[in-house]
Amino acid sequence: MERVNLSTFRSTGGELTPRMLRALAPMNALRTVQLEDTSFHPSADGVSALPPISSVVNVSLILNETADHRLLELLALFVRVRTAVVEPSPDDRPTALPYLPPNFATRCNPFRSLERLDLMNIPLSSVPQFHTWIATCASQIDGLQLTHVRLCCEPGLDQVDLMALVAALSSALLRVLGLGCIRYAGLDLIDRLAEPFPMLEALTLIRLMNGQNFRLTPCPWPHTTWEYAPRFSRFQHLQYFAWNFRVDAEGGCILWDLPHIEVNCPVTDVPSPHDTADDDFGGLRAVAKLFMVHCQSLQRVNHVSGSGIVHAVEIRGHTGGTMVSYYRCENGVAWLAVPDEYYPPRMADRTHSWYFE
Repeated sequence: MERVNLSTFRSTGGELTPRMLRALAPMNALRTVQLEDTSFHPSADGVSALPPISSVVNVSLILNETADHRLLELLALFVRVRTAVVEPSPDDRPTALPYLPPNFATRCNPFRSLERLDLMNIPLSSVPQFHTWIATCASQIDGLQLTHVRLCCEPGLDQVDLMALVAALSSALLRVLGLGCIRYAGLDLIDRLAEPFPMLEALTLIRLMNGQNFRLTPCPWPHTTWEYAPRFSRFQHLQYFAWNFRVDAEGGCILWDLPHIEVNCPVTDVPSPHDTADDDFGGLRAVAKLFMVHCQSLQRVNHVSGSGIVHAVEIRGHTGGTMVSYYRCENGVAWLAVPDEYYPPRMADRTHSWYFE
């Protein structure tokens, strides 16, 4: 079987048997395993009795509401897995992670090799066992290997779960972090992210409130842009930042008349509220430049506007040149408006931009 040139194994709506897994184990060309609405019933000896599948580096689990921990425990078989994706079924309803027994981390610790973890559209009730699993696994090894993490949950992470998640991930050398969605957005959140993740290159923060679903809409944040911006000075490598801050929450002509910008911004063309050529987007440029003052490495700010549009403000060095691009997004879904490497799209075509070759 090691000569079988199979690179991707996909199971949809069926049962995965121990016999099938034993057949996959010697396939040296196998790189990706995708299980969608698949059930798994191991023998009495459990997953530990099965041979490891060492060639696989990408695993995707698309779970339905009947999935249990045994399906998630299959991650233990893929001893060199580098990307793991967990999503709900295509009906897009939040799917709870299976209940994880107390000794689950001992039996299943994929974090020895896992570099990219994408956990999409799970309910808030599943988050505590998720970050407990990560923290327990991290304590068993010499730090996490994770560089990319995305977590999306509804109705959004509160302060307790958000800080617990950051603590669980604190040993990872994260470069890409996407949190969609969050409810808590205090100023200390930025500090708490910058402290353990100084190598962060891309950060996406989508805030939800009042039972809002995860869609591309602006949202009020509890503080102003000029209060958030100085906190970003602790990021030394951040190149990309996306958020759904509702600019009109600051009222009137946002930021145009802030002396802080005029004094510290390395440009002289701060937009005026009396400009007529580009009034609608001058404020977005001003926000991006404000963040650039405090975060010298920043190159792009994605700013959610209304009507399913994202304005991407790209910053060209310290000469002050900016370019505003506009992305209209199908059905207002946020991941269609950001670079795939930072916030991958859903797996409609069964591929994922975080997969390894």
